[in-house]
Amino acid sequence: MKSYAGVLQQSSACVLRQRPAPGITLVELVVVTVVLIGVLALAMPSMRGFAQGNRLRVVRSALVESMALARASAVSQGLPVVVQALGAGSTGNELGEGWELVLDEDADGVASDTERRLHRFNSQVADGIQVAGNRSLRFLPTGALGGAVTARYSICRSEPDLPGWVLIVTPVGVAETVSVARCGAAP
Repeated sequence: MKSYAGVLQQSSACVLRQRPAPGITLVELVVVTVVLIGVLALAMPSMRGFAQGNRLRVVRSALVESMALARASAVSQGLPVVVQALGAGSTGNELGEGWELVLDEDADGVASDTERRLHRFNSQVADGIQVAGNRSLRFLPTGALGGAVTARYSICRSEPDLPGWVLIVTPVGVAETVSVARCGAAP
C-alpha cells in the first residue's frame, strides 16, 4: 500500500514538469518561409498574366468608351470629332501612347492645336498592351464615320498568339468588340 508521502511525490513530479515556452522555433520559421517562397514562385507567372489581362480589359473599355463619346459629341455639338493617336506610335501599336478626342471646330478634318480637346487617354499605364489601327478617325455630325469605311483596332498583349480583342467601328459609327483567341487572327 502506498503511503501518503509516495502519492505526494508522484503528484508533485507531474506538477513540476515544465511546458515548452510559447512561440515558434527557428526551424519552424525556416520551414514556413521555404514553403511560402515555393508557393509564390509557382503563383507569380499566373499573377503577371492576370494583371496583364486586367490592363487589356481597361484599354479595351477605354477605347470603346472613347469611340462612343466621340460619336455622341459629334452629334450633340453638330461638328466633327477626330479621334487621334497621341505621339508617334510604332507600326502595329499606333495608339500605344494613347489617344485624344478633338472637336474639329473648323470642320477641316484635321485636329489642330487650337481646337478643343474633349477627352484624352494616356495608355502608357497599359504597359505590355498594343493598340493597332488607324492613327486618326473622324466622326461626322451625323454620328457616321468620315469616309464611310469600317475602322478596325486590335487590342492585344505584346506577346504574340495570346487572346485579345478587335474593336470594329461600323460606317454608321457604332463600335463593337469581338474577342479573338489569338491576336492577329480575324474575328
